[in-house]
Amino acid sequence: MLGYFHKLFENLGKSNLYKKGQYKLVTLDEIVDLRCLPTAYSTCTPPATDACDYCHQKLDDGEVLVCGHGYHLECYQIMEYSCHHCEEYYKRGVYSNVNSFLNRLEKGPAVLTSEEQADIEENLAEDNETAEEVNLNKIQSTHVAFLNAINQVGTW
Repeated sequence: MLGYFHKLFENLGKSNLYKKGQYKLVTLDEIVDLRCLPTAYSTCTPPATDACDYCHQKLDDGEVLVCGHGYHLECYQIMEYSCHHCEEYYKRGVYSNVNSFLNRLEKGPAVLTSEEQADIEENLAEDNETAEEVNLNKIQSTHVAFLNAINQVGTW
């Protein structure tokens, strides 16, 4: 366990956006779908490693929210107790979905063009592949970690 935390410390701040929709977790040597991570990793401002996401000063006495962003209590009060980064992300998503819905209503009957159908099928295929990869990687890494732990029991 100590080795794992040492590895976390060594790789602090090295994880980053890998490609669209994916994030590279350096310590785990895994690439994960952004939808598997807290909301902060999908925003325009990913969470700072060890700093307040408002004032950018060292985050010694602050709190990290469930979204992944961290703030000093004073900074969080200034922001009126909400994470503006995630709020903007959700607002853009809602705005985009409403506009898409309104555009579909203006088109008339619910008939998909061949291009829209191809986009839907492509997105479904990508989602299925990603979910299968994440699940398989998780099972394999858990199995390897379990075997390593069993092998080290004798050295305790």
